[in-house]
Amino acid sequence: MNADAAGEKEVQALLKNMLTSLTQAVELTGYVNPMNKVYALSKNLDHMSMFFALLSIYSQDHLFFNPHNCSLMQRSEKFNIDGPPFIVGILTIFKQFHP
Repeated sequence: MNADAAGEKEVQALLKNMLTSLTQAVELTGYVNPMNKVYALSKNLDHMSMFFALLSIYSQDHLFFNPHNCSLMQRSEKFNIDGPPFIVGILTIFKQFHP
């Protein structure tokens, strides 16, 4: 029985190393969906929802919806944030803190 347990642990360690190597290779080749990956786990932040609500309200003054492009666009050149990357960034942060 002891030899079987040691062999099973060795197989599990080998499988874990193989999966780690496979994950790194997939990430390096770009076949990963960053929207579904949780990069870091942390405790809930108390005022995170208020911060992002205020950030969204602030950005509404500088972005508008363009129905021709079906996208958020800049109102002026002073505000150097594009709409789609802004939204994807906020969604990624939400995904990190609420997997």
